[in-house]
Parts: sequence; C-alpha cells; structure tokens
Amino acid sequence: MRQKRPYLFSDTEIDQSTAFPRASFEYHLETLTARKQEYEFEDFCRKLAEKELCPNLTIQTGPTGGGDGKTDAETYPVAAEIAERWWVGNPSAGRERWAFAFSAKKDWKPKLKSDVKKIGGTGREYDLVYFITNQFAAEKDKAKLQDQLSEEYPFRVVILDRSWIVAKVYENGHLGMAISALAIEGAQSDTIQKFGPRDAARSAELTELDRQTSDPERYVGARFQLASDCFRSAILARGLERPQAEVEARFEQAIRIADELGTTSQAMRLRYHYAWTAFWWFEDLPKFLKLYDEVEDRLAGTEQSSEAKHLHTLYSLTVASISNGRLKPESVNIAEKRRALVAILEPLAKNEARPNNALEAKTYLTLIKTHDAMHQDATDALDECWTDFSEILKASEILGSYPVDLLESVLGELGSVVDSPAFDNLFAELTDVIGQRRSHGAAGQANIKRAFQKLELENPYEAIRWFGRAEELLLKREYREELTEALLGSASAYGIVGLRWAARNRALVALDHAMMDFREDGDIDWLAWIAVKQLAWAELRLGRVPQALATLMLAKFILAALQPEGEIADQVEEDLISIEVAFGLLLLNLDVGQLGAISQLHDSFEEYDLVIPGMATLFTLGQHQALIEEGYCPEGQTEKDLNDFLQNWINVPGGDQMPSETMLLDQAEVEFQSNVLGCNIRVKSHTDPVSVGIAETILGSLESLMATSDESHVLPHKEKFRIVVLPDGEPDSIPSHRLVEDKGASYIEISHSPDFHQDSADKMQRYRDWLQELVVEIVCRFAIVRDIEGWMSKIAVNRPGIAGGHLV
Repeated sequence: MRQKRPYLFSDTEIDQSTAFPRASFEYHLETLTARKQEYEFEDFCRKLAEKELCPNLTIQTGPTGGGDGKTDAETYPVAAEIAERWWVGNPSAGRERWAFAFSAKKDWKPKLKSDVKKIGGTGREYDLVYFITNQFAAEKDKAKLQDQLSEEYPFRVVILDRSWIVAKVYENGHLGMAISALAIEGAQSDTIQKFGPRDAARSAELTELDRQTSDPERYVGARFQLASDCFRSAILARGLERPQAEVEARFEQAIRIADELGTTSQAMRLRYHYAWTAFWWFEDLPKFLKLYDEVEDRLAGTEQSSEAKHLHTLYSLTVASISNGRLKPESVNIAEKRRALVAILEPLAKNEARPNNALEAKTYLTLIKTHDAMHQDATDALDECWTDFSEILKASEILGSYPVDLLESVLGELGSVVDSPAFDNLFAELTDVIGQRRSHGAAGQANIKRAFQKLELENPYEAIRWFGRAEELLLKREYREELTEALLGSASAYGIVGLRWAARNRALVALDHAMMDFREDGDIDWLAWIAVKQLAWAELRLGRVPQALATLMLAKFILAALQPEGEIADQVEEDLISIEVAFGLLLLNLDVGQLGAISQLHDSFEEYDLVIPGMATLFTLGQHQALIEEGYCPEGQTEKDLNDFLQNWINVPGGDQMPSETMLLDQAEVEFQSNVLGCNIRVKSHTDPVSVGIAETILGSLESLMATSDESHVLPHKEKFRIVVLPDGEPDSIPSHRLVEDKGASYIEISHSPDFHQDSADKMQRYRDWLQELVVEIVCRFAIVRDIEGWMSKIAVNRPGIAGGHLV
C-alpha cells in the first residue's frame, strides 16, 4: 500500500539510531529509588496516566506519597460535553471518581494493600483505583490481587506494572515525555531529520481540528459534523503515522459519537475506514475481521451500491489474505461472507428504477465472479467475466452517474496478472469509453466558461443555451462538481429573466448533485450551501412558505456541517438575514383568511432559530405585546414605533420582487402560475406530493423549453390557459391527459395514480415521453407555431430544455 499510495503515509524522515534503548529505560525504572527519584516518578506516572487513561487528573499528595489526601492523584468532575471530546482514555472518567496510587518500592504488594486501604478509609465514593508500580508484576499475582481487593472494597482495583509503562512509552510515542519527566541525562527520543510537506500540512490541520473538537460550544446541533471532524482527525493521525493507540482512539471516538447520533450510514463508513486502517497500517487482522462483521451488519437492507462497495472492498482484502497465507481459512467463514455480500448486491442489481445504482452493483457481482474464476484458474469462466464487463461498459455509455473510474482502477490492476485476447479487447473498449468521457468533460467545461461570459455580457437567454449544452456533456460521475456549477449558473440565468419555476427546478437538481458526496461519503461541500441558498430564494420568489421553510431547515444543517469562520461566516450571516427578511415579507403579505394557519409556524421558526420570520409571524397575528415579551423588540417601544418598523420592513429594497400571493398549501387544492410568452399558464393541483410534483415539472419544463426556443416560430394567441392535475388515475400507471371543453373554453386535465412512482427504467422513459408530448401540446394550445416540423426538430435537438424541468 505504501508503494502504491505513498501520499497516504507520512513523508517525515526520522533517525532512530540515537533513540534511548528500551532496555536502558527499563533499567532506569528499576533503579529509581537508588537515585531518590520518587517525586519524578510520581510526576511521570501522572503525566502518563493523563495521556493513556484520563486527562482530568489533579495532584493530591506530597512527593513521596501518603499525604493527607490518601491518593497520589484523582480525577475531577468534567461536563459530559467536554469529556466526550476526549480521544484519550474513557469519557466515563469525566463523571466517575477515580483514584491513583504510584509506587517505586521494590516490595510493591504491601504498598498496594496499604494504599488501597487508605483510599478505602477516606469514605469517598471512588469507582476505580489505579495502582502504578515501577516493578514487574506477574499476571497471576496481578489478577489475584485485583479480584481480592475489588471484592473487599466498593471500587474496582487495577494494577499497572513496569511492562505496561514501557509498552505505553515506546509504542505510543511518550519517550520524549518520559525522558523529560524522569530527568534521564544524555537520553533522547527519535530525532526528526526532515519534516515532510504533507506532514506539515497534516500536522497544522490536526492541531486546528483538535482545537475545534475540544470546544464544547462549537458543535451545538451539529453532532454529525462532530463525528465527521473526529474521523478526519483519525485520518490525519494515521497519515502522520502516530502511534497505533492514538489512531485507534480517535477512530473509536468518532464511532462512539456516530453511534449515539444513530446515523447508520455514517457509523458504517467510519467502521469501514477503521477496518482499512487496521489492515494496511497496523496489520491487525483480528480487529479487521471484527470491524468487517460490524460493517456487514450495518449494510443489511442498504439501497446504495456506493455503500455496498465498502463491504466488497473488505471481502476482497479477506479473500486475498487467505490466498497469500496472512489469514488461515478457519479464522473466517469466507463462503458465508460471500453469501452475505451477494445477498446485499443482487436486489440492487435488479432495481431497474435506478439504472446507475444497478449497474454499479452488477459490477461488484462480476468482480466476485472474477475472484472466484481466478482462484479456480478457470480460463473459460474468466472469459465470461470479460464479456460481462464489456456489457457493463456498453450500458454505462448512457448512464452518466456510473463510476467508470471503478472499472479503470480494477481492470488496470488485473492487467498486471491477466494476459489474454479477450481481456485485451475489454481493455481497448475501456480506453475508448474513458477517452470519450474525458473529451465530453473538457467540452462541457468550455461551455460553462462561455455561458458565464454570456451572463457577464448581460445575455441570459444565450447563457441558458450554453449552460444546457454543458449539462448534457457533463452528465458524468467524475464531473459532478462541474455539472453542479452549470446547473447553478443555469438557475441564476433563469432567475434573471423571471422564469422562476425553471430556476427553482435547476437549483433543486443542483442541490441534489451537490449532496451526492454527503449521501455516499458523509462530506458536504460549499457548493451545497450555494445551491440551497439559490433554492431558498427560488421558493421565496414563488411565494411557497412550506417549501421555503424546509429549504431553510436544510440550509441550517448544511451550515452546521460546514462551520464557516471569519469573513466567510460574516457573509453567510448576511445571506441568511437577507433570506429571512424576504421570508418575513411573505408572512406579512398573508390574507386575513390565512392567519389561522400560521399560528403553529412560530414554534417552528423558534426551533430552527429563524428570528426574523418568527417576528413577522407575531406582527401578522397582531401580537405586538408578544414581540416585546419574547425579546424581539426593546422594551419601551410604542405602537407607533412598531408600525413604523413594519412599514420600513415592507418597503425594504428588493421587496417589489416578492410575489403578490403567499401560498401555505394548507388547503386541499392549490394553484400555481407562470407567464410564458405573455400567456398566463395556471395549474390547479391537489396538494398531495405527487400532484404538486407533476405541476412543478410541467411549469418548469414549459419555461425551460420556451427559453431555448426560437420565438419567431411561436406566436401566442391566448392570454390565459388552464391545466388541472387530478390524483384519479389507474394504479401503477403513467400520467395521462386529455383536452376538456368547458363553456366555450378549453383546458387540459391530467390524471395520475395517487401513488405514482418512477420505479423502473421503462416507467421513467414513458413518463419523459409523456411529458414531452404534453408540453408540446400545451404550447400548441395557447400559441400558433409556424413551420411545425422545423420547430419540432429544434425541440428534438433541444430536448434538454424539457428534461431540465423534469426532476428524476
């Protein structure tokens, strides 16, 4: 691993030739009393205990022990919020009372009994007593005395001898501290000759992370991020090649917090990385197998192939270890491990509703078959595997989110041991696919650049076209970030020209792509904040209170994970205030008939610390006194002061961009609208999620299509057009539509199944075909289309315009 991925390991060069020998250190411990170093030994024991057992120690006695406190050191109480941030020792030391006794006497057993008796006689409610001696203690003697004393006194007794001291000092990197505390003349620890650049960056980041995670006020309401940051500290410590005990303690701290939080996917990922570390860094196969089992347990029922890949990696390492003799076959039931992995992957591979996810699962299943065939040296079976991989590659050509880099990595590794014409043909196909995807990526990035230039030149409609070209080319997993940037740029362009449904849909798709890393790896990027901010503004400009509130709740979660600081934090705060002010304007614009529905909103605003919308709710409800009582306004404010403040709020710059109607979606039906080429399109829908989703899709698709159409081909002849969405379709059917004549006017009625889901590739495609047909028919109902064939051909070329409004 170090040869293949050197960047994961420490690049610091250390000269160990001058390090203080272990045998010399043991001799120094043996002869402490001859040099009258009892005080130095107590100081050393306390420092070692702080690093290995608990950091919350206070000194209780004098230099040679036995003072009035009866203990050499003991723990002091620490708040749970602080203790849980320790990666050293056990957080229970923060709430329990532990006592410590240190002894440098050669005859340590009488000293042990004497010290424990004194501690027991204090009447203090100790939970645990540690006795640390510089002498060797036989395991049999230790076990007997520990059991005997633990029964005799109301606390548990643990004996730590010279073997424990020496092991902790040398294995966990405490030699420098020991030399200093024990004043060992002429001795030195490892000498760093050259601090590598990677380690310099890691060390700085780890120091900052430790500062952040030790702050009990930093992660209030953001425990997911606390677990993530603790995990990051473990990865940094691993990269610095810190002692095994430290790296493991940091991993276990992260896992403990994730388990308490109850996020199964995060807890699984942390265990996977811990297992990978145990295997490659510490060669600790028993711990690796234990963690393998824990990962397997937490993946039962997963719907994500990107999560199942972790188990496949651990399975592959286990198979390889059995083959090369590192693991004995009887130490693990590899057949059962294979069965469990296949049982997870097969349902994913059969789920046609998620073709990218299914194809990734098929890849792992084929890799398992490949492992089997190579182990059995079955040439025909291997050729079948190469054929399966070839079919997977062909299928991936139309699936942008499939991880082709997975095949590139796997087949690249196999190429070092496989030499056959069938494999050569497969590898040639792989290089062709890679070349095409990289070519598309480069072209897509060039289109993004041109699109932003068009925005700067104040030509948003042209920008929309260029962004659309980029999106089509960047529908590849490896260009996820670039695709998100294109979608965000497109959302901005749509917003500039007032196509609010198209802007909203693009921002929502951008947010979905920006959060994919979070769903797969638990990481959140700043693009997610930009996307959720754009979505919040889009929902506010559409006047939709429930959707705006849900978006702001997600924004709070994203910001809790990102933990902005300095100037960035100031800018984020400014953005949030602007959004909240706009949200408040929606609430101030409510009709009298809507007031009863918002009384419960105030509690939600308080829960998520949305101060300005909370204030607007009280204003709207006329509860001016509550504004003062709840601290929104200073005491002494008069009714006139409040009314002046309200008027200034209503007249805030930019307020004229907010919609005239506020939607609470609290009734059985709702009506959405959009102006397309001067025609007011109104969609009346039930407020169930499926009906609302179809209505959003229709309006977004109409706006997207007409934004990229040649207006010279389309002449609107109606000022208004109506669409009705009804949840009365046949079960498990694709939505359908019909033209309805009503008193000389016509409208389109859409019927859909109440529980409509796009749960297969076929259903997805039929829904898209129906959507395109519907949108074209709607345009033809409110406008005259010149040269219908020419316009239709442009629609075919511009199909992303329709697909862009459709959220899969």
